[in-house]
Amino acid sequence: MKLEDNIKLKLEKNFSISNIKVVNNSKYHSNHKDSPNNNNSHFLIKIQNRSLSKENKLLVHRQIYSILKDEMKIIHALEIQISE
Repeated sequence: MKLEDNIKLKLEKNFSISNIKVVNNSKYHSNHKDSPNNNNSHFLIKIQNRSLSKENKLLVHRQIYSILKDEMKIIHALEIQISE
């Protein structure tokens, strides 16, 4: 299973929402000095959920990082967008 699919499944399960998109942007960062060049280094998470968008962003980001604690061992950068 691709890492982005695993991320999506974990977030869907933990937040009980289905409108989540996970994009692997690693290819755009392969030439960066600190990039691990493992094709699983940079991800964008887009969540569309009204109630989650109204929560404290810092707390939601912390929840996401906690849910993805194992994945974060190999992810270099994580961008999170939450909208209504």
